[in-house]
Amino acid sequence: MSLIQNLKRNRKSEKEIYAEGFYLLYFGLMLMVIVRGLLLNHPSQSIWDISLLFLLSSFYLVIRFALQGSMHEPELEKGGSFNTRKAVWRGIISTLIFTAIMVFVGAWSLESLQDIFAVFVGMMVFFALSIILPYISYRRKENHLRE
Repeated sequence: MSLIQNLKRNRKSEKEIYAEGFYLLYFGLMLMVIVRGLLLNHPSQSIWDISLLFLLSSFYLVIRFALQGSMHEPELEKGGSFNTRKAVWRGIISTLIFTAIMVFVGAWSLESLQDIFAVFVGMMVFFALSIILPYISYRRKENHLRE
């Protein structure tokens, strides 16, 4: 079967093509940041532009999914309400994993008391976002279902 016949058979919509292109760009940026920043040890001044673009697109996606109501998972719902206990436990586990990764790659240091305080603040911000964003997503989905 030729390539043209295969493309005609698997015709995709414009939205699917745009989504595939976005995935390629997004994960390509992520790969560039990882390879250049972590593996090749390029200075942050030489990769700030792709890092900034990757972070901004990541923040956009997270906020957009939360406001659309599709960020939380159904297992966080309990009897028609948000399961805060499960969300807190998931937040604690994800915060500990995130902190370990940040310390391991050297983004966060534990050398002085000031560094430890900065890590603690970073942990609290990450923990708060890991609970608040799924809650906002749950509420938005609940409001859309009522309408």
